[in-house]
Amino acid sequence: MLDHAASVAASHRYEVIRAAGVEAEAELPFAGLHQLVHPLLTHLPGLDEGYRAVFDVVFGRREGKAPSVMSLGIAVLDLLSLAAARNPPLLLIDDGQWMDAASADVCGFVGRRLAGVPVKMLIAVRADSPSRFDTAALPETAVAALPDEAARRLLELRYPDLDANARRVVLEHAQGNPLALLELPPYLDDERAGYAAGELLDIPFRVGSSTSTARGSSVSTRPSVRNF
Repeated sequence: MLDHAASVAASHRYEVIRAAGVEAEAELPFAGLHQLVHPLLTHLPGLDEGYRAVFDVVFGRREGKAPSVMSLGIAVLDLLSLAAARNPPLLLIDDGQWMDAASADVCGFVGRRLAGVPVKMLIAVRADSPSRFDTAALPETAVAALPDEAARRLLELRYPDLDANARRVVLEHAQGNPLALLELPPYLDDERAGYAAGELLDIPFRVGSSTSTARGSSVSTRPSVRNF
């Protein structure tokens, strides 16, 4: 869905800026925010000295006390406004459940203040994982598992040469999860592909939930992304 949103936004001359929560960086304050803001730092000279100082402290360019969520959020909003004068940004955040708390709080603050401005934000989180965005008061849409027929079509499109046994294994274990449908096939060796129906398959990575949640501000979270 995020790829579709990025494609539609780019066709409407949005500047697509992508970030993703990283489990290994979940305890690093502002690691996620740095992903989002880094492509926009060329606009820093247009900010006043106070807001430039806020970013310098947050990203370790100078010593100082970490700013409040409000101070940093307002600085980010001003930076986004400068960027929007050229091309309005679309901020896409994947795996939001792994974004560090400090960054998630700032993104929530910013997202709640994007109504009526050309900047858009779309955040994807796993429905089965707690997230700082759960209490961010952003509009949200649950993204359900794919229906059986759609799951079969996706698998056939990406892995047309997958044999019938392996295809059955993937469909049974993915349960409509698009990520699992795309990532399970390479892990299937002959032994796993030949397991009995209903038998638990030992898979060397986490599939995760078959559903997810999309949260956004000033943007439709349906696949058709109507608000661009």
